Amino acid sequence: MLQKSKSYFVQYAHIFVALLLMIQPLLDVISFWVLRLEMPGVITLFLRIAVLGIASLWGFTIANRKWIYLTLVGVVGLMYAGHVLSCMQVGFADPVSDLANYIRVIQMPIFVLVFSTCLKQNKKTLAWILKGALGALGIIALVEFLSVLTATDPHVYGDKGILGWFSNTNSQSAILSMVIPFALLWTLRMRAEKKFIRPLFFAGVAFLGNLLLFLFGTRLAYLAIFGIAIGFFVVVMLVQRKFWRYGVAILGISLVFAALYPVSVMYTHQQEYQKVQSERQESVDQQIKDELGTSLEDAEEVDPEKIKQALSSIYMTYAKDFVEIFGLEETMRMYNYTADTFRFSDMRGKKIMFANKLMENSPTSARLFGVEYTRFTRNGIIYDVENDLHGIYFLYGFAGLGLYILFVLYFFGLIVWALWKNAKKYFTLEAGASGIALILCLLHVFFTAGVLRRPNASVYLSLILALIYFFVRDRKDAEEIKACDITTHLA
Repeated sequence: MLQKSKSYFVQYAHIFVALLLMIQPLLDVISFWVLRLEMPGVITLFLRIAVLGIASLWGFTIANRKWIYLTLVGVVGLMYAGHVLSCMQVGFADPVSDLANYIRVIQMPIFVLVFSTCLKQNKKTLAWILKGALGALGIIALVEFLSVLTATDPHVYGDKGILGWFSNTNSQSAILSMVIPFALLWTLRMRAEKKFIRPLFFAGVAFLGNLLLFLFGTRLAYLAIFGIAIGFFVVVMLVQRKFWRYGVAILGISLVFAALYPVSVMYTHQQEYQKVQSERQESVDQQIKDELGTSLEDAEEVDPEKIKQALSSIYMTYAKDFVEIFGLEETMRMYNYTADTFRFSDMRGKKIMFANKLMENSPTSARLFGVEYTRFTRNGIIYDVENDLHGIYFLYGFAGLGLYILFVLYFFGLIVWALWKNAKKYFTLEAGASGIALILCLLHVFFTAGVLRRPNASVYLSLILALIYFFVRDRKDAEEIKACDITTHLA
């Protein structure tokens, strides 16, 4: 009976993986409307946990080495036990919310195992991953179109940037950056009787992907346009030069969007931001000059107490929340007595300062296992840091950050080993596309909090890491690589 069930799950593993990829934007849409309609957030939390649970059971059922799953459960369990003990030292205010946040974090390694198992057990999975990525891209494009058509788009910046019915801008940018390279590979893999069909589909998908990134408007989204184009061109030239036209085509399309830079959402937003901050800075500088008779930079001989007095109203205006939490004197010290309005507007830096202060006021165990998630909320404002690696450290300490980094470094080790051993054998178009997606994903990890603790984006990172493992460890035979390699479908 168990063997029969395993056979069934293996048989449909490729479809299951494709559905997992396509269901992610639909879950995001549900989350958006649950939030917009002020419905209980537990609805989307339950859906996410249900998807994670089903995927875990599916992978565990068809896995040959079930001990890996059990080992992972043991590691994440021990890690959370340490985190709970650390939190209890200062009082565990909301264990349910903290556990929900932890589940979001551990989803990534769990899905790596699930995807790896499906790739190993079902040879159709690789091709269906590309279909799933294209399907996800199509759903995202449709959702954005409908949001604009119905005038319900929340926008990325005020009234600029098309976000669609999605709640987190950084996560959405990361998702687009990871999905587009695989969607492009599908257009190359498709079997077309007429020679002009495949190039037409390729150009269409490339234009659609770049258009979504361009209209999105964040700096990382705009950077992804050229990262994908240049990366794809380089990979094609290194792996299969006879398909150089595809590389040139996507480079040409990216140049169109480069020419549109002066009218892009990103450029317009940055110009407006710089203008507003410059005007604020001029006002602040004039205020200081009126009170001190000189600029702050030239006030070495002015009484320090007089300087603090001049700065007090500025801090009450631009850092009022910190003043209410830490006091005026401590807030000035944290900002090193600056009057730079750009510093005050830097929310990423501000949240890291808050987190550092929170860590300073926590037991030593917090540095090892982190602090409770709800402690980042003060006076109704959430100061959860906006950088993924910082977030892992502050929430789960050196132990959590170390485990996460070691896990990811293992896959980088596989890449280095494969390229050193036989680059010609392992460096295929598929591997190249995975590399492009990984680099763009890591940029979002370093500069935003949109991946590692966001289950909608981390699932695609899981896919990339699983593909790396599959290319290097599970697909060892050269003939098997040749049979599965996408370049065999480009004749």
